[in-house]
Amino acid sequence: MGITRPDQTWHWPEWCILVEQDLKELTKTLRGNETPTWIAGPEIGKVFNQLANHIQSEAPAANATRILIQVNLLLAELLDLMRHQDVQADESLSSQRRTAQLFLQALKRDTGMLETEWTLDEMATQCGIGRTKFAHYCYEMTNTSPIDYLNRCRLAQAARRLREEPDTSITTIAMDTGFSSSQYFARKFKARYNMTAQQWRAGRKQIEILNETQSPRCLPRNRSIDCPREKPDRHHF
Repeated sequence: MGITRPDQTWHWPEWCILVEQDLKELTKTLRGNETPTWIAGPEIGKVFNQLANHIQSEAPAANATRILIQVNLLLAELLDLMRHQDVQADESLSSQRRTAQLFLQALKRDTGMLETEWTLDEMATQCGIGRTKFAHYCYEMTNTSPIDYLNRCRLAQAARRLREEPDTSITTIAMDTGFSSSQYFARKFKARYNMTAQQWRAGRKQIEILNETQSPRCLPRNRSIDCPREKPDRHHF
């Protein structure tokens, strides 16, 4: 299709022979859905079996025409399936706002993206959106600016690693999560969590020590103890 973002225009290959109206309808329906699976009937199953036979033959290149015919038939059957199930397209799923939303979601879960030295212009370019509109979408969805949101994601990742990797230095974690210096990381971390990174990490260690030394198994029968509870992490959003 030649696309990398949901808001881009689809370009079907020349071998796709669906009539223009059917192709427009199929494109609109597919672009407006993010359903990973569909309940298919036996006709689609037959098409897949035929494709498997052609592809797994001794000379699949000789069956290229048959393979293309079966792929077109598959698209036609898929369109019939969507018509039968009255699948509706959600146009917001192919909008620029959706592109920005997916990018922001990726920042939260993809540690590799956090290592990139993003600027506002670079984030907007990655989404194919003007910087003003991208900043507007970001503020609309996160109630903060793109750079502030990026730092929040980096700090959340750093906070997790500080507790999960007690032997990794704070400077290494700061650099791994995209901060340009340990001093800048320290300032941002304290502003976000109202404590230093050392205090954050030490808090976890203290809780673990208390849990080990005050095990309920060491107490007399019919007696219990209230161990200190860890405060909910405020960095999840």
